[in-house]
Amino acid sequence: PGTATLRAKRSALETFPPKGRATSGVRSHSFLRGEDVLTHAYVGAHPQALGAKGQIISLPKDHSKRDGSGSPLSDTVVSLGEELS
Repeated sequence: PGTATLRAKRSALETFPPKGRATSGVRSHSFLRGEDVLTHAYVGAHPQALGAKGQIISLPKDHSKRDGSGSPLSDTVVSLGEELS
């Protein structure tokens, strides 16, 4: 097991190139010092995060850099899905 922290980020899909660089791919996240695990990823228009007790966890509203490290979260995310309206 690695070191995971409570961070999340939101990036617009349009910021990702449609094709990678040969076999190097496209960087979509930067780990901070001491981090080495990405536990969840989600692609969708209106993401919703839930904690262990079913509580809604606030995710960043604004888009950040495509390869950024994200913003701190208030609690551990156990599930990601689409917001229902």
